[in-house]
Amino acid sequence: MYNMNIVGESIEVNPSLMPEYKGYFGLPGISYNYFLFSNNSFTYRDFHQVRSDDSTEINIDNAVSKLDNKNFLTTQARINLIGFGFHINKNYFTGNITERVIFNFVFPKELLELLNQGNGPFIGQTLDFSNMGFDGTHFREYTLGWAREVNKKLTLGVRLKYLYGMENYSSNVGDLTLTTDANDYGLTTNTNITINSSTPSNHADSYEQFDGLGWGTYISSLNNKGFGGDFGATYKLNDKWSINASVLDLGYITWKNDVKNYVTNAGTYYFDGIDVSEFVSDSSESGNGTLDSLSNTFETVETYNSYTTYLPTHAYLTTNYKINDKSSASALLHATFFKNTIQPTFTLGYNLKVGRHLSVATNYSYINQNFNNIGLGLAINAGPVQYFATTDNIIGALDPLSNNTAHVHFGLNLIFGKPKKEKVIKQEKAIKKEKIAEKPVEKAVVKPVEKPVEKAVVKPVEKPVEKVIPKQDANKAGIAKEKSAAPIRPVVNIPTKEDMQIILKVFNNLEFENGKSVITVSSYPSLDELVNLMKKKTGYILFIDGHTDNVGSAESNLKLSQDRADSVKKYITEKGVDGKRITAMGFGMSRPVLPNSTPEGRKKNRRVELQIQ
Repeated sequence: MYNMNIVGESIEVNPSLMPEYKGYFGLPGISYNYFLFSNNSFTYRDFHQVRSDDSTEINIDNAVSKLDNKNFLTTQARINLIGFGFHINKNYFTGNITERVIFNFVFPKELLELLNQGNGPFIGQTLDFSNMGFDGTHFREYTLGWAREVNKKLTLGVRLKYLYGMENYSSNVGDLTLTTDANDYGLTTNTNITINSSTPSNHADSYEQFDGLGWGTYISSLNNKGFGGDFGATYKLNDKWSINASVLDLGYITWKNDVKNYVTNAGTYYFDGIDVSEFVSDSSESGNGTLDSLSNTFETVETYNSYTTYLPTHAYLTTNYKINDKSSASALLHATFFKNTIQPTFTLGYNLKVGRHLSVATNYSYINQNFNNIGLGLAINAGPVQYFATTDNIIGALDPLSNNTAHVHFGLNLIFGKPKKEKVIKQEKAIKKEKIAEKPVEKAVVKPVEKPVEKAVVKPVEKPVEKVIPKQDANKAGIAKEKSAAPIRPVVNIPTKEDMQIILKVFNNLEFENGKSVITVSSYPSLDELVNLMKKKTGYILFIDGHTDNVGSAESNLKLSQDRADSVKKYITEKGVDGKRITAMGFGMSRPVLPNSTPEGRKKNRRVELQIQ
């Protein structure tokens, strides 16, 4: 999803990623559905095994053997109740209401070994569970987002969230160690643990409390509130390479409704075990009698204090390489932060646009210390309707019980407005078909003053001089010379022969990337000589006029011509020349020097004219 900016919900992973289409509207409940189950150790099949005779067994020893010293398990679900996004000039605005469920659990390998084998294998050892913890949260987020193209290279984005909590179960482990006595197997425990919960089931009437008030109270009137944000940036190094970075889910929720806290008083305790026969014969509901004895041993206190939990934060760093207008490659580093742990993921991806209606993405990921993760994504546009589906592990999506990671998200949107680049692509295609130029670059054309009139120096206002179009070109065009040239400008200074040689050198070297306003690197040396000339001759002024042929709309051609003139001016001013001495104008296709009916004529008309005085 990170690199599929054809899909509006790509802003969910980086707020600065502006989708290609002018806008989208997410259909309620089906626009964005995300489901994930992931852990870095065992799979369900490691527990539940099938024998040769098709019978099954629970093999805890096998599952425990798959564990790492520190293990991370997560389950997530998110459903967009509504979503929208739209472009306004260089801005992109979004809004979402999303239902989310997150459960994270961090635990050491010794925990399952202790539960499976008891404390016998750990006689005389101290087990440290202080970094263990869990958090399960059901909440809704109300989000408003804004991305802005700061300049041609940098785009920034932010999504601000109001968080509405519904239910939470979480732990806060300050200290938890277990030491098994070598003589009597008794446990000496240092403990400082708090188990928090905020859920309607803590209420005396449980969920029935809403029957009289209506479920609207549960949906919108609880007092569990918080705030959060997502932040992202995109920086284009050049036309091929770009870097994206984002930080998601920086936020918190303060829980106040139906709260219960179970707190163990900080200290050291001794527990000599449970008589198994007493536990088996305990007739109280769910073995509460035995559990009460445990509670008494560890001095557990029940309180009703509000508390705060924090969302697990995600960080992304991506580099993208644009292969061509249809395809790109990427490398992504993703980290999840929870309870002082970091879960890294590394992904290599490839994106391809197949025609106007299909986009395909493939990736290969290192997830949960496992390299067997092949991902697939697609987006299909059928008129105003867009369907998309992606997964980071296609095998896990098809067979989640045999894989560490099972992940899928999909949705259905209404889209409107063609991609911004579509007109430019059509124009480039037309140019290529006609084979207008052999090289994918376009030369700038310089129109120096051929024979300056000395009288104009004395009376510049009375006798202005034009930039002259060669006679043969003017005759072919059938255009009067004084009307086809750039605006009439008075002569302020007469360039010397040496100065004109510098201008002609710019003419021979100035090139732009095809269909764009980007000056090629090979043009820099001659432009630098022009910069030095402008610095030396401080009385000179420079006129830069951009022109195009008639391929494409008048509006797009006018913009391209102005952008090219501005690019030259920007290069020169950034080198230290006062911008007040430079005038850059774009004329689009309004001033041809030859008819646009032939490829050669269109080639001549695509030009940038330079004049110094």
